[in-house]
Amino acid sequence: MTTKIAIVGATGETGGSIVNGLLGSETQFEITALVRPSSVEKPATINLKERGIKIVPIDLGGSHDELVAALIGIDTVISAIHFQSLDDEIPLSNAAKKAGVKRYVPCFFATIAPRGIMDARDRKEAVLDHIQRIYLPYTVIDVGWWYQITLPRVPSGKLDQSLVFPNNNIIAGGDIPSALSDVRDIGKYVAAIVSDPRTINKRVLAFTETKTQNEVHKLVEKVLGEKPERTTLSKEQLEEMLAPFKGSTEQNQMRSIYEYWMSWGVRGDNTPQNAIYLGYVLAKELYPSLQGRSLEEFIKDAAEGRNEDDASDQDSTYDDDGSIASSTASLSESIFDYRSLHGRTFQNSKTTEYWGPNDDRQNNGLDIAHHLMVMLKDDKLFDAPITRPSRVLDVGTGTGIWAIDMADAYPFAEITGTDISPIQPAWVPPNCQFHIEDAQLEWTYRPESFDFVHIRALYGSISDWGELYRQALRSLEPGGWIENMEINIHLYSDIPEVRDDPDHIFKRWAKVFWEATDMINRTLRIAMNGTQRKLMVEAGFVNVVEKTYQVPCGTWSSDPKMKEIGAYNLAFMDESLEGFALFMLREIMKWEYEDVQLFVMEMRKAVRDSKIRPYYLMTNVFGQKPKQYE
Repeated sequence: MTTKIAIVGATGETGGSIVNGLLGSETQFEITALVRPSSVEKPATINLKERGIKIVPIDLGGSHDELVAALIGIDTVISAIHFQSLDDEIPLSNAAKKAGVKRYVPCFFATIAPRGIMDARDRKEAVLDHIQRIYLPYTVIDVGWWYQITLPRVPSGKLDQSLVFPNNNIIAGGDIPSALSDVRDIGKYVAAIVSDPRTINKRVLAFTETKTQNEVHKLVEKVLGEKPERTTLSKEQLEEMLAPFKGSTEQNQMRSIYEYWMSWGVRGDNTPQNAIYLGYVLAKELYPSLQGRSLEEFIKDAAEGRNEDDASDQDSTYDDDGSIASSTASLSESIFDYRSLHGRTFQNSKTTEYWGPNDDRQNNGLDIAHHLMVMLKDDKLFDAPITRPSRVLDVGTGTGIWAIDMADAYPFAEITGTDISPIQPAWVPPNCQFHIEDAQLEWTYRPESFDFVHIRALYGSISDWGELYRQALRSLEPGGWIENMEINIHLYSDIPEVRDDPDHIFKRWAKVFWEATDMINRTLRIAMNGTQRKLMVEAGFVNVVEKTYQVPCGTWSSDPKMKEIGAYNLAFMDESLEGFALFMLREIMKWEYEDVQLFVMEMRKAVRDSKIRPYYLMTNVFGQKPKQYE
């Protein structure tokens, strides 16, 4: 007999594992994925459809009757919803009750803890209270702490690609045991549990093994032959980190992470013994033959690059997910699909045409550019008048260096960086996370999710800057700020023989690249003629301020600060000129490779000529979403 399953959050990390487990089970399941209407055309949703999963676009906060209709005939509803969207489970469970659903699996899928310890946990328990009040049959499934957020980083980086984020903290001495699982095993546990009538109205702990942090570190050293990076975090330090959140009802990701650490790392809540005390049954006792992947096997596979091979095709925009690590969802294989052009690598994006390489040489240039941009702003990361940013989005984060610096500067803020290319480091501050997302598509964040949106150096990458700013406006809370810094690629010189020469390389350089980006509808003129300011105002921003910087190329300036900036700028251009030119001239303008190289050489020679005192202009614009906004 076929069991009909409806799942919310099928494109997330947890949801993707559940889908894989259901599809791979001996039990026959007919799966329906409930997705946001805006997500129907996303690659991960299309992938689900290609795998035989029925796609139903639905707004959980919309019509009750439509939601009931979508659930008619469904046996089991499984929620793997984003942990900040748990309120959506109330209308979902109400509709499930009205539609006659036989079992509802709320979004738990995490560690064991009693009430009153973690805000995120208490919100999940509040959902369960509602489910019980309406007498909806349920099954709670918890899975412990994931391998993917348990393991530390090692100097060789061998584990990096298998981790959602590494955890090098040894909390409170590191001798507290904790139940652990591979996130990819969650699905097969769920498939067994939801097929079992014994688990109706029960709590089930499905985990693979129990280890202390010190045991984890020793195992990593044993398998890999190298000592993991290690930092210590005492109970007192953790309490100090949690102090700012005391009494707050705000849903804050950093608070959730710190509370998880306190729960399993200090209190020792996340053990099978405590689960039994709290009324759980153990999947190991229900299904003795059902074994997950051991931590040792996971480490070995990670070191040999095998863990990525069987990763599910999940949406890097991670619309929905039930885990604490939800917002750093795994990357599909296509995101690592690079194309090579004359020895340089470029992101092979299906949704955007981006001219810049994503290799180490270009990335070094981006990091140098970050440094000089910060120096231009008097060593500030932003100019917008924000005292204490708390939820920050960095659009087009590149190497992630700005987002990481922001996370260090504002340890109690949540910093999110997005980009089309996964070139960000794995070892980042705990309040920093990176998503793979194309800023030109519909943003996946809920309205009013951020108080600061930062955009930098997307010149030549955006087809509709007005829409980019409008999406930023929607994502900001009233009173929030946007800041955008862009480069004018036309180089200048005030030396008359250069300034007045219509055929000078500076003019020819700008002209051909303007033509190239016009051909692909990606303007390079965004930092010219007040365009940023004009489009921000048109998008609805107020209190818009524009400042243009003159950036010297080389050390010709007499001002010590500008001389230093010029030195960094020359290094930036040395690293970046070829990468800037190669795709546009070779692929768009169809130049011969040798002609591209000669053109770059001519430009590089002129840029290095301190006698002509070359410079370009960089424009920074910030604006505010109206405090009274409808």
